[in-house]
Amino acid sequence: MVSIKASARIHSGLISMHENAYRKFGSVGFSITNPYLIVNTFRCNSGIKITDERLEKITNDKIIHLLKIIEDIYRYYNINGGCEIIIEGDLFPHMGLGSGTALTLSTIESILILNNINYNDSDLIALSKRGRTSGVGIQTYFKGGAILDLGQKFNNCHWAPSSLNFATNISNLLSRIDIPDWEVNLIFPHTKNKIHSNKERDFFNKNLPLDEYESFRSSYHLIFGLFASFLDNDKKSAINSLQSINDLKWKELEITNQPASSDLLEYLKSKGINASMSSMGPTLYSFSTLKELSIKNFNYLTTKPNNQGRVLLNV
Repeated sequence: MVSIKASARIHSGLISMHENAYRKFGSVGFSITNPYLIVNTFRCNSGIKITDERLEKITNDKIIHLLKIIEDIYRYYNINGGCEIIIEGDLFPHMGLGSGTALTLSTIESILILNNINYNDSDLIALSKRGRTSGVGIQTYFKGGAILDLGQKFNNCHWAPSSLNFATNISNLLSRIDIPDWEVNLIFPHTKNKIHSNKERDFFNKNLPLDEYESFRSSYHLIFGLFASFLDNDKKSAINSLQSINDLKWKELEITNQPASSDLLEYLKSKGINASMSSMGPTLYSFSTLKELSIKNFNYLTTKPNNQGRVLLNV
């Protein structure tokens, strides 16, 4: 058996979202310790079985997609036999915390280890077909920390999220740094609005491209604001940057698409607490303390940064 533990990531925002740019996409985000998922992979004589034991499970179409990736790997490496995969943990699908990338990479890596196949990070990324829009999830999987990626050279392919972006190249990593040992609070609105797959693709198609000025603003607040605050160990600047990130056009659109998250952000703001939304939500995050707030309309989890990436538990 091989077991891999992969933690959540916060996706703070995309950067270059206008036409005729030097580069397309690019992003800033960081890894956190909780929540996490564990992928346990067992060898068996034949067949491939996936069991999701989490309270919130992946849908049948996601299971089919993951099965296809596994079958392709078995054919490509000429692997005999089969496997059983059991998914555990509290990193649930479609919360804006990178569970899809974490699950895909963990599954691929566990199969290669189980079958004594040599590989490097690039092999896993290529097999996963992730990281074409944003490099945050694929980089935090291996390294943790805070990530700044430059996207890829501008092309005329459709604007699409990483899960549905079939560009040849992955987003290029510019910088990875450790995050100071700050308290990070995740805030979970009570909502059933989960944005993924076709809904996410349609959102990109409807709202992109943006005006080039919005890309310039995103560059400043995500890099000189949030990313630099990690580098300087300046928690006050990190807290202040979150409100500026919310005012960026792309993040504003993402937040508006999540009414419960939008309402909750306004409530937190009225209490003097800066927070922002990870990816397309609905999960919010803050570097401020929330202990004195009522939790009637939401739940929250206090966690810490993760500067090491995934952990091989049983190899």
